[in-house]
Amino acid sequence: MQSYWQSIVRHSYKTNASWIIINHFRNKNWGWRPFFLQNIVNMDMNQKGFLSDLYRDIETTELIQTFSFPVLENTYLFIDLHIP
Repeated sequence: MQSYWQSIVRHSYKTNASWIIINHFRNKNWGWRPFFLQNIVNMDMNQKGFLSDLYRDIETTELIQTFSFPVLENTYLFIDLHIP
């Protein structure tokens, strides 16, 4: 059974001309991210997507914003946007 706030798909990102698939993030809990709970509540109430405030990735220190969008009931899409 899938618990709340866990990734249910593989993560992927594009570098130059190829896509990289990262399997080890599957089933990770992302509830610790600073925008997470607030955006879940907002998406449930308003049924629309939200863009997080800027924050630094804990591993890479890159500047990021995350777009969150409700897909199905209790299922959300999160897209990290790396800010140059």
